[in-house]
Amino acid sequence: MPIRFSIWAAVSTEAQAAADKTSLSEQETRCRQAATGKGWRESAGPFICPGESRTRYVNLRDAELAIPQLKALLDSAQRHEYDILILYDYDRLRDLLALVSLTLSQYGAQIYSVNQPLEPLSPEVYSPYASDSSFIMEGMSHIISRAKIADLRRKYFFAMPLRVSERGLPAIAIPFGYRKPPGHETDRKAVPVANPVTSSYVTKMKEMLLNGKSIRQIVDMLEEDAIRPPHSRRWWPQTVRDILRNPFYAGYNRWGVSRSILDPRTRRRFRDRAIPRKNIIIAKGKHDPLWDDATHQAILAEFARRGHSYKGKRSSVFTGLLHCSECDARLWLQGNGPRAIPDRLIWRCSRGCHVAITHPDAIQRVAADLGGALQDEEIPLPDANGAHLIQAQGMLDELERQRSRIEDAYQSGSLGLASFSERAAAIDKQMDKAQLELAEAERAGLSRLETLRALGGIHGALARLPAFFETEEPVYVNHLLHALLAKIIISPGGEITLQFR
Repeated sequence: MPIRFSIWAAVSTEAQAAADKTSLSEQETRCRQAATGKGWRESAGPFICPGESRTRYVNLRDAELAIPQLKALLDSAQRHEYDILILYDYDRLRDLLALVSLTLSQYGAQIYSVNQPLEPLSPEVYSPYASDSSFIMEGMSHIISRAKIADLRRKYFFAMPLRVSERGLPAIAIPFGYRKPPGHETDRKAVPVANPVTSSYVTKMKEMLLNGKSIRQIVDMLEEDAIRPPHSRRWWPQTVRDILRNPFYAGYNRWGVSRSILDPRTRRRFRDRAIPRKNIIIAKGKHDPLWDDATHQAILAEFARRGHSYKGKRSSVFTGLLHCSECDARLWLQGNGPRAIPDRLIWRCSRGCHVAITHPDAIQRVAADLGGALQDEEIPLPDANGAHLIQAQGMLDELERQRSRIEDAYQSGSLGLASFSERAAAIDKQMDKAQLELAEAERAGLSRLETLRALGGIHGALARLPAFFETEEPVYVNHLLHALLAKIIISPGGEITLQFR
């Protein structure tokens, strides 16, 4: 009876992408060729993990909640659907290697690496204690992997400040309103240029701020005009503040203004903005600014003049979620409710309709409805087509190769200018379409991942849901609820309707 196998393929997150040159499709192809060459039979999977870090988890349960493909792999092994898990190299599991290997061994499955081949034992005689070779090989691979990651991070923190201070280029992401010049999308040294559409909205945001408009009014304008935010699915007041305070629009690049911090125990991520000024690098950039230094100082002065009153109220657990059933307007939290209610907190329709509910009542009713939906498993998951993601990335890679080939042909003289221009324009048009498809597939995957993470957070507090809403950090609870819910609709009688994403 032939040995049964399954494939695991994975790529790193953006921060580690520079070290990861092997695409998902190539990994899968190489693994399948190696397995079929040995006469093995594919009986499960493949399990494809696009762009998820495998270095941030301290236990396997957290990793399973965040990485659906990993959970599917382990569930399949538990059902004894394969004998060998084959992967391109041990780095495809990163820090999860030891945890996954131990778990698979208890289910009678072995790991086989194409690049570190160690012949597996026959399934009939396999035992986790039959050989020490696999443990030694996996342990050495883990040490090497950690050293590579540390080296990458050292290079990153050395090179990014130089990119700002000496090369005049933005350190990481190009700020909202700018893009790389057409035809130079993959050039790391390209000087950003203003995007004709989004840069006009950056200017409009600046004008609204200096004309006395609130940040909330600016957010409403952007949402009404359906302008896509730079890093999320909706506009947040802090996003607008960060854009307007950025000296990039006055002609400067900067590095180290904030840092993202992840708590490995709770997996909560927050942005630390309390960076000492002496640790922030600001240097003149090569790009054309949208306004001058005087305007930038005027923006900073306006924020300072407004003070704390313009920073917005401290987020409630329901901020941005409660809507009136009569007019669909958002409900605002006010402090003029009944005196018997703590802090007199009450949610009222922002358009003055007869819809109001006290904050404690909202907590109790939302907790009851959401808890019931969780127990009945009625919460839908956003679609995430992994095959579509792989296909879109493969198409984009192929088009980039075609573009490179015709550029080489033109430079060598074997292709005329007219022919080159015509073919390049056609490929650029196809690349734009492929990039849009890839972005949509990535957004779908991220949406599903956010929902799964939120479900994990809410499930952990299911037995004490009302108290969880009342005592947990409001920003954290609000983030979880936004990942699950599009709206919470309140009727004049106080009835709750949960509208899931």
